[in-house]
Amino acid sequence: MSSDLEELLSVLDLHRVDDDTFTGAHPSKNPVRTFGGQMMAQAFVAASRTLKHDLPPSALSVHFIAGGDPERDLEFRVVRLRDERRFANRRVDVVQGDALLASAFVSHLAGGRGLEHGVTAPVVPDPLSMPRIEDLLLGYEAKVPHFVAALKPIEWRYTNDPAWVMRDKGQRLDHNRVWLVAKGDMPDDPVIHAAALVYASDTTVLDSIITTHGLSWGFDRIFAATINHSVWFHRAVRFDEWVLYSTSSPVAAESRGLGTGHFFDGNGQMVATVVQEGIVKYFPGSE
Repeated sequence: MSSDLEELLSVLDLHRVDDDTFTGAHPSKNPVRTFGGQMMAQAFVAASRTLKHDLPPSALSVHFIAGGDPERDLEFRVVRLRDERRFANRRVDVVQGDALLASAFVSHLAGGRGLEHGVTAPVVPDPLSMPRIEDLLLGYEAKVPHFVAALKPIEWRYTNDPAWVMRDKGQRLDHNRVWLVAKGDMPDDPVIHAAALVYASDTTVLDSIITTHGLSWGFDRIFAATINHSVWFHRAVRFDEWVLYSTSSPVAAESRGLGTGHFFDGNGQMVATVVQEGIVKYFPGSE
């Protein structure tokens, strides 16, 4: 197991203050503000730890209000909205002191068998035939230092050029497709596997907004901040097995962009859908 994965598992192991209140730490490697994927994954775990019945997750929707300080622990206050044998709903407020950072709504539902269909998984190369993210960052350390220094608990294998390589080649791309898997053993806890998916869902999803225009972080002056993020869980996921995250951007307007994505398991079955809206501002000629 990589030390970065150990850190992720540690921050997902929340400290329980009382029945409906938890605190969560930050890892040793952080951006200037708390990584949204971390905050969402921790909120998801907090909601799941208050369930009366063993129910699978069905949806998570988070609205971000303020950025978190990585030097301070986060507090997760769970509000129990509904508890039934097959349904449960929770709201989780993420706070630091008197500041509300985000509110998450989490639904759990045991629906049983029913109709099934899904979007066909894109045809992409096998993950083990693709370069590691560390290899794709070689030579770009000065351009994307935050990516180089970021926590990497998950193995990334791009099936297309990432934004910085694409930009260096002068190309455009209207989608991103990345194989993902935890860098080591995961506990046999479905909550943690789903939380790892939530954590990973905040990576690459906004990339297609800028790659559609032939732009990249590091090369171009771009400001981006997530406004809201939603995940719908269709099937149970094992994040110690390869999953494909296929993302694109259907629209960008009024300095906001929408990123959408699907997670597929190794058999091509869709396991989750993601939609994220972010403020995305581009300042041409100001590199």
